[in-house]
Amino acid sequence: MEKTKKIKHQIDLLEKSNQIAPEFIEFYQQILLIQHKYKNLIDKSKLSILASTVDIEQRLSEGRPLIDATNFYVDKQFAESMVQEVVDFLKQSREQNEIDDILKIDSASENKYFALINILKNFVFEDKDYFSELTKNIDVKLELLIFIARTMDLPLLEAHREVLRPDSHLIKANWLRPFCPTCGSVAAMGRLEKKLGQKFLWCSVCNTQWNFQRIQCPFCLNIDQAKSRYFFVEEDSPYRVDVCDNCKRYIKTIDERKFSEERDVFMNVEDLLTVSLDELAEKDGYQSALW
Repeated sequence: MEKTKKIKHQIDLLEKSNQIAPEFIEFYQQILLIQHKYKNLIDKSKLSILASTVDIEQRLSEGRPLIDATNFYVDKQFAESMVQEVVDFLKQSREQNEIDDILKIDSASENKYFALINILKNFVFEDKDYFSELTKNIDVKLELLIFIARTMDLPLLEAHREVLRPDSHLIKANWLRPFCPTCGSVAAMGRLEKKLGQKFLWCSVCNTQWNFQRIQCPFCLNIDQAKSRYFFVEEDSPYRVDVCDNCKRYIKTIDERKFSEERDVFMNVEDLLTVSLDELAEKDGYQSALW
């Protein structure tokens, strides 16, 4: 299925769910189209040169993700062009009370503290101190900076992965680690596949999936079943929340064996469709490991 068709299919799933406001669906679709457009503009020849210096199998066998600060390449002209399109779209689509912050980003090149490439790299490598300091220096809400960085980093990271590991977006080797084998981020969701119930974790930063132990907490690695449980809103629902009382973290999980019919699973869409589970988990005192 071509990427544009996948985007259309994702939007159809959201519309059919009747759980997401139409204006948000339109917003989400436009963001996906921007990401798709700019991913196609990435110069993969430069990434290929970089990839030739990386021993992929050795990195994975040693438990190191494919991408780190030494091999994450961001072209300055590409980044500046993409951020301008994202900001222009946000100026047209967001509420008035958000416009001031968006305008600050629009003119951020004049601010000595705003370095776009550093923002993109520090988001991938989860430097929270960097972002805390940056929000103070440029007086912009953290949520906006994170949204822009996440929007821009995903196509960049997908392009890196396709060059470094072109066989699949799904790392099928026995990674079994609590962080993404592509970019090193923590998992955003899990899924139990339909045939054997094998557990996979999903990274929302780069859209990679990888194997993981079913009975282990993907954050603190707890295996004491007395300190772990899961809950769901409806017993026959394919969506549940796995919680760990050892670290007080939670992760939403899809059990594909409970789907009433065969269908494609897009994890970023499933994440949106299960926002109510985030609210329930947080109300019970559990936290996501994400930003």
